[in-house]
Amino acid sequence: MRVIIPFSFIFFCLSSCANMGQKQVSVKPVKSVDINSVRSGEVGDRSLFVCGDWPEKNWWDDFQDPDLSKAIEQGIRESPSIQSVEARVLAAKAQSDIVKSKLFPQIDALFNLIWVYLSKDIHKKFPSVDQNFHFYTAGFDFTYEFDFWGKNKKLFLASLGDVKTEEALYQQAKIALSTSIAMKYYDLQSTAVKIRIVSAILENRAKMLSMSNLLDEHQIGNGIDVNQRTRDVLILQESLAALKEELDLHKSSFKTLLGQNPSGDLEFGFAWNVQFAPFELPPEIGLNLLARRADLAAQMARVKKSADLVGVAVSQFFPSVNLAGLIGFQDLDFSKLCSSQSFMPSLIPLIQLPIFHGGKLRANLREKIAVHESIVFEYNELILKAANEVVKGISRLKSVNERLGYQINKVAAVKIISDLTEIKFRQGIDSLYRSLQSQEEFLWAELHQVELQRLKYDAIIRLIKALGGGYGNE
Repeated sequence: MRVIIPFSFIFFCLSSCANMGQKQVSVKPVKSVDINSVRSGEVGDRSLFVCGDWPEKNWWDDFQDPDLSKAIEQGIRESPSIQSVEARVLAAKAQSDIVKSKLFPQIDALFNLIWVYLSKDIHKKFPSVDQNFHFYTAGFDFTYEFDFWGKNKKLFLASLGDVKTEEALYQQAKIALSTSIAMKYYDLQSTAVKIRIVSAILENRAKMLSMSNLLDEHQIGNGIDVNQRTRDVLILQESLAALKEELDLHKSSFKTLLGQNPSGDLEFGFAWNVQFAPFELPPEIGLNLLARRADLAAQMARVKKSADLVGVAVSQFFPSVNLAGLIGFQDLDFSKLCSSQSFMPSLIPLIQLPIFHGGKLRANLREKIAVHESIVFEYNELILKAANEVVKGISRLKSVNERLGYQINKVAAVKIISDLTEIKFRQGIDSLYRSLQSQEEFLWAELHQVELQRLKYDAIIRLIKALGGGYGNE
């Protein structure tokens, strides 16, 4: 009977510990999205896409623009936003080391002094004890939690998940910054070219206005033409002022991205050197997208962390085993504190069995499972968005490239007409007015071509970002 009762009690406690209810996770992360059909269809156009590798870590060097490369490297090095994320990585690593410490015994040096003054009544009962005495304790105390169910290990793995998340977000911040700098750089360069072209158109219109005024003075023309030319000049002056304002805004935004004073001067000049090479599309984009996107890697780290926290919640249903103790000396006489007679080791084992917590443990487990499933859903949504960005990026680049091809042909045709009209004017066959009209038509066509070239750069940079921006090529 004496043996049955303790074993019955232990069986009851362990049965209570195992009562955790539903604990299965029903949602799984999506491994890949099949978008190879889109890639295969576009690789056939060798002038725009070729089969190749993923973007390199320093993808901006492929643009062969030293000013662009210098600006991006400077921004990554000096931008406060990057430095802030880098600091969060260090904080996550420090927090992980704090959690890791729970896997080891905690040992502290101890010195304790207790001064006791006995009341008169107690001293009368114990006259042999001094009424005023000191109690000294010195040594090392320790505590240790045996991690039989892996709770502390899973907490440590969850903290490593935070580190991996912040590291991936750090890489994503660099990718976002570098692509933003590149797009803003080409906004700057294209706007400067547009100002030059619009200034040429304005000069052309000013010549037409002078001709109309001259004709009106000699009563050959009419006031309507003069007013129309004046209106056109004013419209172009307004457009030129808007472009100059846009250039100033691009300058301040660009300097801010670099982590510099937005009112400072640019360290490079304006030059519109357009160089487009075929874009490399890697094979098996859908299967390898997870390893090449920093934002997906960060979300997957969150998924793994939440799964580890589910394991922590499960482990709380089982007994916790702790051991505490003291190895040291205790004595009433300080001079004898370190003698062998004062040596006093002690051990305090503690086993805690969760029996009844009012549903707290099961509710905590349900919450951790729900949070984990929510994070998995977010990851699945993010991988679909990432695949959509790649598909849209390919489609956008193809469309802009096609439009740019038509515009280049148009500019070439209009240029021939303008040159022939200029020759005819110089030979006295055609009028100056007709020559100016042809020149203006060419300038408008060139202006639209510059905008399409900017859009192509923008599409290329966005597609590089959609493909990971060099993440995974460390």
